Amino acid sequence: MRHASLAAVGMSAAMMLASSASAGIITASFTKDLDKNVTITRNGDTDTVRTVAFHWVRSDAPGPGIDPFIPVSFDTYCVDLDQTVQPNHDYTFEVISMVDAGYSDEQRLLLRRLWASFKGLIDNAVESAAFQSAIWEILYDTDKDGSTGAFTIDNPAPVKSLAQSYLDTVNDPLYAGDTVSLVVLRSESAQDQITVIPTPGSLALFGLGACFVARRRK
Repeated sequence: MRHASLAAVGMSAAMMLASSASAGIITASFTKDLDKNVTITRNGDTDTVRTVAFHWVRSDAPGPGIDPFIPVSFDTYCVDLDQTVQPNHDYTFEVISMVDAGYSDEQRLLLRRLWASFKGLIDNAVESAAFQSAIWEILYDTDKDGSTGAFTIDNPAPVKSLAQSYLDTVNDPLYAGDTVSLVVLRSESAQDQITVIPTPGSLALFGLGACFVARRRK
């Protein structure tokens, strides 16, 4: 019964965060890997951008107004082409739902499918860049085609091809794969990020861990 109770608590917390306007704030710094330059065109402007996989570590402590759901260590990808971030620097974000970030029903569904299907398979720079490029295609365009529309993935060819494969998979009307719950980390002065809400089991365990940290810091 204890395990069932923990799972129920975790599920309730995840659902609350996914539907809430804001679950609190988070402060963290990141390191990066899987760097890859990708040439994209957005609204007619072509640019070469560096894609990376972000690996964050929280530097805040549990307390009022502090997000209790995201674990100490977590991964993100970029959802904001207009701002930047630098490694090994603390950033503070507001944790918000994709609804409150302004994402459409279709965008939310495609992103949830994309993360569930491919995030865990990324182990090289091409795959990471393709995953990042697919996120941007979903957010900055509506046709789910990396070759046409308001946002295009121009080069390199292996990234473009793999990103399109990802997009085709998650946009398939017969898609029968998993989905995950995602939240957006929003800042007025730093690049917005997207990350997964932990599963009910790990969320419950993190809750216990957070209590332990709080006790140790008293």
